This record gives sequence, C-alpha cells and structure tokens, in this order.
Amino acid sequence: MQHIYSVIQSFISLVYPMQCIVCSGEVFIDNSAICPICLDELPYTYFEQSNTDHPMDRMFYGRLPTQFTFALLFFEQNGPTQPILHALKYGARRNVGKQLGERIAHRIAHLHSIDPIDALIPVPIHPKKAFTRGYNQSEFIAKGVGAVLHIPVQTKWVVKCRATESQTRKNRFLRWDNVADQFESRINGTFAGHIAIVDDVLTTGATIEAVVKSIRSKNEHIRISIVTLAITT
Repeated sequence: MQHIYSVIQSFISLVYPMQCIVCSGEVFIDNSAICPICLDELPYTYFEQSNTDHPMDRMFYGRLPTQFTFALLFFEQNGPTQPILHALKYGARRNVGKQLGERIAHRIAHLHSIDPIDALIPVPIHPKKAFTRGYNQSEFIAKGVGAVLHIPVQTKWVVKCRATESQTRKNRFLRWDNVADQFESRINGTFAGHIAIVDDVLTTGATIEAVVKSIRSKNEHIRISIVTLAITT
C-alpha cells in the first residue's frame, strides 16, 4: 500500500510539481514545502546559540517560570515567514509544520543544559475550529519535533473548552481577556515531569500564558518549556 501511495505521489508531482511556498519555485524533494535555497535563507532566531537571555525569555519575565523557551524563526509582515504560517494555518499544508518541527528538534537537541522533555503539548484549538480547518497546525509542528527527538505528542492533556475570536487584530490586553479561562488541563494531578508547550507563532504570549495557568492550577510542580515556530519582531 505504501509503495502504491509513493507511486501515485510521484505521478502527481510529475504532472503538478510542488511549488515552494516562499518563492513559488519548484520543489524537488518529497514532502518538502520549502525549497532548499529558501530554507537556508529563512530569518532564523539562533536562540539556541545565545549565552544570555534572549527576547523570548524576556517576554515571560515575571509571568511564567520556564525551563527554556525557543522560537525557530522571526516573523514580520511581508517577510518570508508570513507565507509559511499562512500555508500552515489556512492552506492545509500540514507538511510545513512537520518539516520545520523537525528543524526545531535538531536545534534544541543541542541544548544539553535542559532536562529531558517527557511530552509535547500542542496549544489546542476548539473542536469547531478543528472541524472547519481539519487539523491543528501546532500539532503538526509538535509531531515534527517529536519524530526526531522521540518524544510523545499529547493532544488530550490540555483542551480548549471555549471558542474565542481570532487574536490577530487584538492588542495585548484584549488578547488576554479573549483567552482567559478557555483552556482545561486534564493532566494527571500527580504528574510532575517536564513538558514543552508547542505553538505556531508567539505575539504577546497571552495564549501560552493561559495554557500554563490551566496546567499549573492542577500540577503545581510540573516543569514547563515553550517552543514556537516563530516569534514576532
């Protein structure tokens, strides 16, 4: 069956070549959404090379105690990260998340100072949105990370119990009001390991802060890290 699927995919790629979502050039690598040239030229944060606190660390000062924080890319309007996030979130390009999730994994694998991660928790979306969109983009980023680092992805440990409006055009205070008390942690109350929360893009941190608040309300001693595909500049 897998062989037949590969043959079909190869035929489709021959007739309808895959295009890079950044430059629209042809992509010759199976299951890749970004061509090698664009992949090398993306605006990487290189947070993994920082010997001091980086901007993502400073964003959560006084808000969240974390083991570590990491974002792979910088995001700015009309930059190369924008079509990547749009394709992942609205274009049904799940392979974008998995491809870049794998790249995240290779970067954070070298952070030897952190404790081993026991589980990856993608920031959940409401079931209605999951039904409309067909998937949770953060889950596929987490799957890419987990596939490389052999860490399980737990999609039922935290759920979104209240539908909310889009965060895109809200300021920081409105974002917090919009997400407050909308998540529910279902993690075993005795679990005190190390988890990493995975999201697509970090803007104000309001959503992740709400997720962490729901988790710590039941697991006070759990260790939490934050991993995102991008962070706004």
